[in-house]
Amino acid sequence: MVVTHIVTPASPRGGKLVYDVESAGTGPEGRAPYGDSYDMNRLERPFQQDMTYISDLDIVNFTVAKDAVWWYVSLKLIGIDPNDPLSINYGVELDLDRDGFGDYLIWAYPPYTGQWDTVGVQVYQDNNHNTGGVSGARSDATLDADGYETLVFDGSTGGSDPDLVWVRLSAAPESTLQFAFKRSWSGDVFMLGVIADAGWKDPARLDYVDRIPLAEAGSPVKENMYYPLKDLFLVDNTCRDAVGFEPTH
Repeated sequence: MVVTHIVTPASPRGGKLVYDVESAGTGPEGRAPYGDSYDMNRLERPFQQDMTYISDLDIVNFTVAKDAVWWYVSLKLIGIDPNDPLSINYGVELDLDRDGFGDYLIWAYPPYTGQWDTVGVQVYQDNNHNTGGVSGARSDATLDADGYETLVFDGSTGGSDPDLVWVRLSAAPESTLQFAFKRSWSGDVFMLGVIADAGWKDPARLDYVDRIPLAEAGSPVKENMYYPLKDLFLVDNTCRDAVGFEPTH
């Protein structure tokens, strides 16, 4: 199928910068410095199961910017090659009603190129409101749920709006990978977080912390009694940030 595009993203400028814990300094020692708060769905696990550090998974920060048509999310990684042989998926989680439960997952997969493209990016929706388990912001392991269960956009086949979301490698030194999605779809008020995943890579199992308890997942922090990593590894995510509003708590 040939996808015909009507409008393409530009180059984002400025925007809000949100930092994440990174493990570049301690990674060679086979550990995260801190920042892996399993009960709060904060994962700092850019490591293989044997605690080999993977810099292309390690998120430093992300920036959120907009223009008249698009929202832009730019990820900065410690590594410089999103096309790592591990085949890393990068994602943006959108919580449109700001209740702590993800509503949509923008999900990109390699190969990534330097040109804006919709091929290699999908959007999944959670129709039954269970991506966050019971509590939304905390681990509810062990929970049987289906996460982001509905594929609503696949850039390789187009769809009702072939221009909905895009992805590209970034040419700017302050970011590594960039997403663009339409403001007419998302609106201008939401919560947003990002994820890098070369482990489970399964939208239907998000949030991962609801699937297995910490004792089974293991920990990347040496001071934790469950160190080292066990069944949940090769994943890094960030806290969600408020866009278009000031949170009250």
